[in-house]
Amino acid sequence: MKRREWMKINRIMDVLEKTGYRVLTYSYTLAVRWRDKSIFDTVNEYKDSSLVLNLGSGPGLFDQYIEVDMLNLDIDESNSPDVVGDAHDMPFAEESFECIFCNAVLEHVPRPWVVASEIGRVLKRGGHVCVNVPFLQVGHTQHDYYRFTVEGLRTLFSDFKEIKSGVSAGPFSFVTVFISSYISSFFSGRARSLVGLIINFIVFPLKYLDIVIRNKNMGEFADAVYFVGIKE
Repeated sequence: MKRREWMKINRIMDVLEKTGYRVLTYSYTLAVRWRDKSIFDTVNEYKDSSLVLNLGSGPGLFDQYIEVDMLNLDIDESNSPDVVGDAHDMPFAEESFECIFCNAVLEHVPRPWVVASEIGRVLKRGGHVCVNVPFLQVGHTQHDYYRFTVEGLRTLFSDFKEIKSGVSAGPFSFVTVFISSYISSFFSGRARSLVGLIINFIVFPLKYLDIVIRNKNMGEFADAVYFVGIKE
């Protein structure tokens, strides 16, 4: 192979290595089929509001389902949030927001019960909280502390009136991510990023098997669960 071709390949691999985690993170959206989008449906009811908080906005996964302008808060500056802050001690006054959206965040905080209390503090009465968390999910990032059941979410947000809760992503979404993550774990650096991306593209059709069991209660095998509540 000519030197110029090797240089081109190396440049591509350099990009993959530098953005390896983000590549794998974004490709994860390919592997997940949402069974229930209630958290998005609820937050999208606030189209005319400027008081919606995206708590733990992260890199913006699944933003394609969001139709409202939100204030993005994240502890990681690299995610370019509107506000850099800790969910355990949010820099907002009491009852500042009409709706709080929190997707795939509570597993990454050391004290989710404190975050739940903070959500109650900064949410207006009559406002909604829309939370989604993993149940069966592979470990991701070094700050990964918890997994939740629906009952766990209900307990965590017991001060809120439950509007709806259940399975947001089914077992085959978990299986798809598991296969990709497991195989790519045998590699490192550039190779891990590339292998993970390739495997995701190969196995992602498996997630559509969740359609076959969409009418079954698969809570004990769910990839993720959710809770929508209102502050009375």
